[in-house]
Amino acid sequence: MVAETLKPFTQQGVRNALIMILMISISANLIADPNTAAVGAAVNVVLGLFVASVSLYLPLRGIHLRIVDAKMQVLLAESVFIFSLVWAPGLGPP
Repeated sequence: MVAETLKPFTQQGVRNALIMILMISISANLIADPNTAAVGAAVNVVLGLFVASVSLYLPLRGIHLRIVDAKMQVLLAESVFIFSLVWAPGLGPP
């Protein structure tokens, strides 16, 4: 059940990993080539690290929001149950 609910995030992570592998393989040629300017290679590496960080963060953000929502639903259900025990019908407030 949990695996099915997280399937979109898994697919997004795999897609982002594929994009990063392609980007790194293209960048590797620029970094390894001695005729390439060092500044261009450095900018390419920094941009690659930024895109990698963002692509790892976005799926985790969605999972975090889903976990927070599930916790809030459980908390609401428990508070309703406790409230029903404290305010039993006919007894009034404690």
